Amino acid sequence: MRNLYLIKLTKSSIIIALALLISTQPIKAQNFLNENDGKAQIMILGTFHFKDKGLDSYKPQYNIDILSEEKQAEVKKIIKLLESYEPTKIAVEVKTNRQAYLDSLYNEYLAGTFALPSNEIYQFGFRLARHLSHEKVYAIDVKGRSYFVDLTQEEYDARVQKLKNTNLLHRDWNTRYKKLYTYGDSLKMSHSLREHLLYLNSEERLRKGHGHYLVDTFKFSAGDDYLGPDMATRWYNRNLRIFSNLQRITKTQNEKILLIIGAGHVPIIRHAVESSPEYQLVEVSEYLQIR
Repeated sequence: MRNLYLIKLTKSSIIIALALLISTQPIKAQNFLNENDGKAQIMILGTFHFKDKGLDSYKPQYNIDILSEEKQAEVKKIIKLLESYEPTKIAVEVKTNRQAYLDSLYNEYLAGTFALPSNEIYQFGFRLARHLSHEKVYAIDVKGRSYFVDLTQEEYDARVQKLKNTNLLHRDWNTRYKKLYTYGDSLKMSHSLREHLLYLNSEERLRKGHGHYLVDTFKFSAGDDYLGPDMATRWYNRNLRIFSNLQRITKTQNEKILLIIGAGHVPIIRHAVESSPEYQLVEVSEYLQIR
């Protein structure tokens, strides 16, 4: 009788344990979207500007001659590595309203009458497109929409002045980020172009770089005035518009798009690609590795 009780108790314990185990398992998202039916691919190559125009807050202190024999050899190696991805379209950081001008330059390059300048758009985009016999290179950049189009400069400056003395934690963020940028800038002098691009596209570097948009002036805010976040919105909007332009040039599920763009753009566009049910993100680091 006692043994029978123990057996029953054991069976009951097992049932309870199984029920508890099942109840604590995480709920899995169901594939209602049929996302596995086929996705276009996007690979993003975040880069520094070979010929910097001084438009960003950080001004490069270390410059390389991308047209030197050494760097041209490195460019060709990278082209060879990216070629194995076999992109069907190459998109570059050129405003969409300059597509006709971009087309004319690319056609001149194909005809042998355009010498490639020191710019990643041409050194990477044009070179790779010709290697793959592409008919064109796609312009996908666009201006972001600003919240402040109706403000005069004086009104805008007054709002900045009013909020700039808000209690901000760690006011030295710009100093810290300058150290990060200077360090990365200096790597161009000690590492190969391929190694430097791997660094710029690493998850940690992308995360840290994007964080700059979320401190400093972003925290200009008090009461109902969210000046800082509203200022940053233009940057987010620009990158979402760039993603929209990538959608526009995607014609089939078989597309394999390569986007060549400044590394600062990558986190937002990457997030959009990863979240979209229509795309598969391909890690550029997988193709920049020496096999």
